[in-house]
Amino acid sequence: MVVGVVGFITILLLYGFPIFEMLSSLGTDAVDSFELDENTVSLWAKMGGSFIMLFLFVFTSCFTVAGMIGSVNDVVFRNESSRWSGIRYGFQNLWGTMKVQLLLLLSFLVVLIPIGLVLMIPIVKELVSIFLFVLLIAIYSATFHVFIARHEYELGVMESIKWGMVTIRDAFGPTLLSSILARLASTGVLILYVLSLALIYKIDTWITPDGYPFIFMVMLLILTCVFIPIMILVEQFIITTRFRDKIAPRVFTHFSSK
Repeated sequence: MVVGVVGFITILLLYGFPIFEMLSSLGTDAVDSFELDENTVSLWAKMGGSFIMLFLFVFTSCFTVAGMIGSVNDVVFRNESSRWSGIRYGFQNLWGTMKVQLLLLLSFLVVLIPIGLVLMIPIVKELVSIFLFVLLIAIYSATFHVFIARHEYELGVMESIKWGMVTIRDAFGPTLLSSILARLASTGVLILYVLSLALIYKIDTWITPDGYPFIFMVMLLILTCVFIPIMILVEQFIITTRFRDKIAPRVFTHFSSK
């Protein structure tokens, strides 16, 4: 989800104003001429490329989330795993995951607008900021709970969002602690990742002090492909395990696991 949102915002910032300018010019010039100059053709090409990039961002993020949630749920809830389960769940739950992510994004935008207005009031700004900081930490786990509950209890889109957010109300302490533990664990993996890169860079500059750091660049790519998935999986395992042991017995007692 984060990848898709970041990609959308980046593309909007890069091409939003040029697109608006082009449409405005077309409104005045299209009547006189149907010819497209090089700038217009280039802009349309950028628009097409941007939408393709946006589609790939959204598809990749939704496919990854759907596959990861399904695979981790199988391990945590049923103590079973399959080599291809991530790919299978990625395609199987792709559309549902996309709908949940879109509705979550729209919900957060609706909530953030009045919060932003409140934060403009100097008197309550500091108190509200502290409260929001703690609440956002809990919401981090609650968003995971939405996808876990949707997959595990086969809930609808709106129902999974509703019950995922209910975990903040009915199990605020465990939900908050899940976020903290997950972030601490992933931060530990991140520190190991940075230290590994620093060590490799030091060795590479010692071997080739005046040359291109080829070894470092290759290892940067390899370690990134290794450590980033580990960080995500560590967080997911912690939150899913605590969901099974701490959250579900409090909130999802009337739902049956599949």
